Amino acid sequence: MKKKSLISLCATTICASTAAVSMPLTAFANVNTPSIHEKAIVVNQQPISKPYGFIHDNTTYMPVWYLMKALEKLNIHSTWHNHAWSLTTSRPLDLNDVQPGVGSSSIYVNGHLVQKVNEIVAEDPNSGQQTTYIPAWYVMKVLNRLHVNSGWDGAVWKIDTEPQAPSSQSNPRSSADHSFSSDDSNVGHPITVTEAYLLVLEKFKDQLSDPNLRVHLDHMDGKNYVFQVYDQMPPLQGDDGTTFGGHTATIAWITVTDTGNLQTTP
Repeated sequence: MKKKSLISLCATTICASTAAVSMPLTAFANVNTPSIHEKAIVVNQQPISKPYGFIHDNTTYMPVWYLMKALEKLNIHSTWHNHAWSLTTSRPLDLNDVQPGVGSSSIYVNGHLVQKVNEIVAEDPNSGQQTTYIPAWYVMKVLNRLHVNSGWDGAVWKIDTEPQAPSSQSNPRSSADHSFSSDDSNVGHPITVTEAYLLVLEKFKDQLSDPNLRVHLDHMDGKNYVFQVYDQMPPLQGDDGTTFGGHTATIAWITVTDTGNLQTTP
């Protein structure tokens, strides 16, 4: 009971600043209860918490408070105030090609604006209180700038620190590039699954508005990642309430090599 009360208090605190300010419609989007499912956050192979997350606009949203607690395990300290999530860390920060985008909230690292996101205020089933959720994918992008690996399988978010993170000066990375530098600084440092995933998303960025588009890590081929990019067409509903149809249409198979090169097989 004491733990639940603490979660309730902290989750409510994060949301306090959102209540008094006019927010965009996305901040108050209705989230259907059936779409909220228990997830898990694991840091360096240690289970940290089991918060609830949900899918909205074809992306997974996770509660900020639980993410803050998870990042504390990596000595990444953070505060939430007036729709701004400020991270402070001694880890090397890659500021190459920062394009924050647009959104109702901002993510800062050591005072640098690195990402804008849309927040959603919804109930946290663990505490029964309203709390703030943000898209997991954008947090993964921020962690990537801190050379922190993270993988997501739809249910478990695994966050791991790299033993030897290269500095941003020796291994520049650009979201506009589909490959990494081939100089000696990248030798012996294959890209992570998060980096590979982001490269595939960058390649199909013009199609990300399609709600049926899916990117799935199918398997590993040696050190290479093989992704399936496909359209998941939902079933149709007839006038009598019965459903029919629905199918998967593969767009392409993408192999991301351990050096960051993309190879497409239609």
